[in-house]
Amino acid sequence: MWSKIRQLKGHRQTFTFQNLTYQNHTFTTHEEISKILASTYTKISDNSNYNPSFIPTKLAKESYPIDFSLNPLDSSPQDYNQPISEEEVYFAIDKAPKNSAPGHDQILSIFLQKIHPNAITHLTKLINKIFLQGIYSDEWKTAIITPILKPEKDPTSPLSYRPISFLCALSKTIERILNKRLSWFLESNNLISQHQYGGLKGRSAPMALLKLDGMIHHANSNGQKLLSVFIDLESAFPRV
Repeated sequence: MWSKIRQLKGHRQTFTFQNLTYQNHTFTTHEEISKILASTYTKISDNSNYNPSFIPTKLAKESYPIDFSLNPLDSSPQDYNQPISEEEVYFAIDKAPKNSAPGHDQILSIFLQKIHPNAITHLTKLINKIFLQGIYSDEWKTAIITPILKPEKDPTSPLSYRPISFLCALSKTIERILNKRLSWFLESNNLISQHQYGGLKGRSAPMALLKLDGMIHHANSNGQKLLSVFIDLESAFPRV
């Protein structure tokens, strides 16, 4: 919404890298800037950022392979483990933003929205093979990383940029299908707290603020005190 408002007002955000400075070194070429940004993002998610007592648990969990295969002895597997239908693929492709940026394969979402129905049938078979066998293409895991300057941050610091990943359209199609299934399962089984506002359809940060505002007014009206705890996770976005 805000991007549309800025366009109507004639405000178009443009930015060009000049140079970056890190640990008393200045980087000016595109190659140098790319390398220092890649190094910065790698360090953010490095194990050195975690509490030493947490590292053994993290390594143990990561070394344990997740089994997504279906149990042939289970006569009633969960709905989210059922084979993916052509309708789900149609829906996922149709809901993709028409102006979304492509991944490294340069296939646009709008291209998938124009393919023949027979292609959807073959694509559904491919997605089911990936889903049921747990074999995912390394190509679809590869993303183009675009750094976006955070508001009011120093443009010469590599720590001031948020990494935005551009994945392949087919990869995002599978992601959209599984996300819809898991969201439905969590919501229909009441596994998400009613106080959760982020990342849920139909909920937003302003709704959380309105809820907090109502609680503040209620406490004041009844001569009570309201305690709130606000936590800001450093570099939370690139660590996801």
